[in-house]
Amino acid sequence: MKHIHTFLKNDTANNAHNGITKQFSIIFSSATANYNSPNMDRFSVTLNNPISVPREANSCEVALYAANVWNSSPNIITGVNDIFSYAYSGNPFQATIPEGLYSLPEYNQTISELIGPNIFTFSGNTSTQKVQIDFAPLYQIDFTQPFSQKDILGFNSQVVPVIPPAFPTTIIAPNIAGFNNINAFLITLDMLNDGLPVNATANSILSQVPIIAPSNSLIYYEPAAPIFIQCDHIIGKMVGQVNLGITNELGLPIKVREDWSVLLTIRYEY
Repeated sequence: MKHIHTFLKNDTANNAHNGITKQFSIIFSSATANYNSPNMDRFSVTLNNPISVPREANSCEVALYAANVWNSSPNIITGVNDIFSYAYSGNPFQATIPEGLYSLPEYNQTISELIGPNIFTFSGNTSTQKVQIDFAPLYQIDFTQPFSQKDILGFNSQVVPVIPPAFPTTIIAPNIAGFNNINAFLITLDMLNDGLPVNATANSILSQVPIIAPSNSLIYYEPAAPIFIQCDHIIGKMVGQVNLGITNELGLPIKVREDWSVLLTIRYEY
């Protein structure tokens, strides 16, 4: 078995609440996990030295002290929304967009490289957060086809313009663009019965990791005041396997493209 957990400091003891508090820290990383899900959003670790909280303890808590997560979860995903369907003079064509995390300028550049320059030009309005598309004559985009980018660009299931334009045409999306498909990451830990609730729902959430790094950059998050979550149910037990996950801010599954890791601290009181 792989031994991926690392004790960062010896058990420390101090007087608190008229008792003795001890704590230890562990790094969990998907890079050397025993199992990774296909989307790399979940991983499992089998511990050589199981986590053990003495049965004499009367309280046990766990907190996230740091996290390393890449801000590269793609907003265009192969087999989900990677086909650009368009028409010229009524004749249909398609192009495949490489999977990745795109901004509007990067998306515009990619379409220009795939289709040709100055055929479709995508720009944004900061005030309305809507996408504007400039069309060359006789060109249309078909958002009714499967795997389109209509949700990212803010369009409904429609063909725009409705008929091939005889002259250069500009269309503004009816809805706000959705390039920022993730506003924060949620870290889940199966050791928690409930965890942090999101509104009325608790789903073993350990912590929230804010997006504090540019696209395709590493987020190093170290909370100023880690939130400890009660896990008294592991008192007197041996925890030999730990399962961690990462979701978007809504608790929905995401695709992760690089390895990620967390530093957890477990403390208990006699």
